[in-house]
Amino acid sequence: MTRFLLNRLAQMLGVFLVISLVIFMLLVMTGDPIELLLPPASGIDQIEAMRRQLGLDQPWYVQYGKFLRSALRGDLGTSFYFHEPAIRLVLQRLPASLELVVWTMIVSTVVAIPLGVIAASRPHSWFDRAVLIGSLVGISAPTFWIGIVLIALFVVALNVFPSSGRGSWEHLVLPVTTLAFYRLALFVRLIRAGMLDVLSQDYIRTARAKGLFERMVVYRHALKNTLIPFVTIGGIQMGGLIAFAIVTEKIFAWPGMGRLLLISLERLDYPVVVAYAIVTAALFVVINLTVDVLYAFIDPRIRYE
Repeated sequence: MTRFLLNRLAQMLGVFLVISLVIFMLLVMTGDPIELLLPPASGIDQIEAMRRQLGLDQPWYVQYGKFLRSALRGDLGTSFYFHEPAIRLVLQRLPASLELVVWTMIVSTVVAIPLGVIAASRPHSWFDRAVLIGSLVGISAPTFWIGIVLIALFVVALNVFPSSGRGSWEHLVLPVTTLAFYRLALFVRLIRAGMLDVLSQDYIRTARAKGLFERMVVYRHALKNTLIPFVTIGGIQMGGLIAFAIVTEKIFAWPGMGRLLLISLERLDYPVVVAYAIVTAALFVVINLTVDVLYAFIDPRIRYE
């Protein structure tokens, strides 16, 4: 296990290096942030002075080398616009994004598992067909469209939930529902497909022949053997939510990292964008590591030597 963790740590450092380099080069090629920081009537002297002050007058590889030296000390630069450390700005928004992601995964998992199990236990029934149709709609519907429909229905028409902000549980309902719609549909189909395969195995017939209760056969023996692919896809979806819940945060004015990223991209705020990418990559690595460790708990045959 120790060697496994050390290998993952080395991979994580490599991932950070590649991501920071790619993001840095893309941002440099995108445009000049000085044009957005200074008023249009600024003179050449003001522009050059600002460029020297921010270190943008040097070649991109020199800027990147300085960034790496600062990053080794935990300094990812200062925001051009907010004039605060970039990593602090991102970490301040991280709890809001994690709150949204965690509740989305909880709702999706808690609802999807029983729906998928019941649908697989009653194949070709009306319930199974209803679940398949509903999951098809959930996978096909664009996330931004779901958010707009929910706002039109529950905010404009019924005035039940707030449309923006963060605070009480009521602020979570609409954005979590928006993000959970696709994940719920995906998880239901995944659980159903896995359960259909497992329920046809010989050991399930043996368990039933021994007289075990159907609930025990389904949940203790069958469901457990479908959890590895479910945990794998769930980890990928959780990482994707952290990185790409940007549109939902924008629609509901949720004060998370995604909304900060949009603001920083509009203003070409290099340090904040790079800090966002590194924090997101770190969360991806942690999630993948957690998934790998969970494999050993789900299936005792899996060991990391």
